Amino acid sequence: MSFILRATNRSTITLLILATLMAGMFLATTSLPAGAQEICSVPGASESGLCTPAPANPVNSTLETVINLLLTLVGVISVITIIIGGIQYMTSAGDASKTNKARSTIIYSVVAIVVAIMARSIVLFVLDRV
Repeated sequence: MSFILRATNRSTITLLILATLMAGMFLATTSLPAGAQEICSVPGASESGLCTPAPANPVNSTLETVINLLLTLVGVISVITIIIGGIQYMTSAGDASKTNKARSTIIYSVVAIVVAIMARSIVLFVLDRV
């Protein structure tokens, strides 16, 4: 396990941990505003119009469905390429070119996940404002 803690691998591990934390942060968000359920449980809130759902925009819901499908596809492909990069890294047998290729495969896969999640959050933010 000492090969994991070498200085050349610390930046890769740090990048992976940071990407995982960022992905968790974006995936943990909910669609309801904070305290929305508490407001709707107050007697008389439904008569005031606070709890009436907004009319559904078919274009927005279609875009959200397509975005979620593409994010799922990017996630699955990225996880597969991370596994492939890990296998390449383990089987590189110390060859520098194979190790660099495997490392770049893993880094590009993690970057793809982060970019996809950030793009999804930006698009959903814009769709909520429209």
